[in-house]
Amino acid sequence: MRPRASTDTPLLRITATAAPNGRGFTLVGRARGGATIEAINRSEAVRRRIRLKDTVAVATANENGFFSARAPGRRGDLLRVRARFGDKAGSWQTIRLGGRQVRAARVALFRVGVFKVSADRVGLFPIDPSRPVGEPGQQLEIVNRRTGDCLAIALNASGGLTSNARLAAQAGDAIALRGRDVSGRFAALGTLHIPTVAMADGYCLKMPGIARYRGAWCGREQFDRAVIDAPLFRGALPEARDVCQGEIADCHVSSAAAALAAAQPKLLRRIIRRSGTNRYAVTFKVYDRERGTYRPVSVLVDTRFYIRPSGHALYGASAPSGERDPRSIWWPLLEKAYAALKGGYDAIGHGGMPSKVFEAVMGRPAHLVFISELDAERVWDILVRYSREHRPMVALTSPRASARRYVNTRLFPDHTYSLIECRIGSGRIVLRNPWGETIPVGCRSYGHGTFDIDFRRFASFFDVLHSVHLHGGH
Repeated sequence: MRPRASTDTPLLRITATAAPNGRGFTLVGRARGGATIEAINRSEAVRRRIRLKDTVAVATANENGFFSARAPGRRGDLLRVRARFGDKAGSWQTIRLGGRQVRAARVALFRVGVFKVSADRVGLFPIDPSRPVGEPGQQLEIVNRRTGDCLAIALNASGGLTSNARLAAQAGDAIALRGRDVSGRFAALGTLHIPTVAMADGYCLKMPGIARYRGAWCGREQFDRAVIDAPLFRGALPEARDVCQGEIADCHVSSAAAALAAAQPKLLRRIIRRSGTNRYAVTFKVYDRERGTYRPVSVLVDTRFYIRPSGHALYGASAPSGERDPRSIWWPLLEKAYAALKGGYDAIGHGGMPSKVFEAVMGRPAHLVFISELDAERVWDILVRYSREHRPMVALTSPRASARRYVNTRLFPDHTYSLIECRIGSGRIVLRNPWGETIPVGCRSYGHGTFDIDFRRFASFFDVLHSVHLHGGH
């Protein structure tokens, strides 16, 4: 007798078969009638800024429960699939497309941090626990190149590091990570460097305080500081594509910076000035309540930045996750200077208002438009007018309490997006994710996290617009 599907939790039976044309794979299966079949490519999540819960809908089961859909991946990828009916989701099923691994293991080295266990021992921790280091259960070897000591570990069910990832090492040691290739042999995946926390000669400017991490290693994290050698701008002016948010919850700063680069690039160029070798002065505007005016405040910063053991920048960068070569340096400098102005990276690393960043750069009062409280025509008129006036704009999605609205959209609740352009003829909005990657489902991508979205859809997902007043004061 066949088991009956539960009315509470949608069951799922699924297989993956090669498509008839030899291109890709087809998911075929059965679930509760009307259930949404959602999936996430676990192999893709290693390479991109995707969390394990950032699923996409691939099919809807018909009234008899049958479904067929193109698999979101290629041969060798590991998929996690489940059925959802309303607010209830079933258990995950894992499928390897093609039935076996056909590529060497991959590891997101830039997501691996180092913390101090003792004077001669370190541990590895996930810098971002919400995203995987590798595929679930993946076997790794961690080798200290100086001593030859080797530690074998397996990633957990989420593709993350376990608490036993500890080994003998000293500051300056190089730690090699190795994973199995398609033949089953261990091959090199990359190298981590145990931080020395040494200062470069000639540098005496104080670094803004580092942001604190949550976990058993809190307060024991170790990150080096290094000089990043890159041009201030990749061209004559800053560009929105130069901004990529780092490992800190300051999307309000990164999205504001990209919006300023789109709307006020010449202003950004004026406020960031060279002030000696590898030093820059960034001029902000701070409101003086006694005088009722904005006064300039210059923050001096150098080109040293916190870096991860993999060599990637820890905070703002000009390249997305996993890319090391910087293309320009204005955005990391602006973020560092703003952090210094506010009291450290931790001070800006817990969210905030993009309009306050606009105010600090432009010396104009912050201004909010509550999209959800206005009719669509009024909102559209505001967007078009602000765009013509070259006001920087950032749109904010709903709070996390409304996260259900964003399931399977690849839009994220409580997240900010830079508004790059209003296309009057087509009624579409060009937005940019400050991560520099990951665009919503069904949107056209223009690269670097930039995409366009229909205005009606925009108005249904975004609650607040951040900008500035052009006239008037506090």
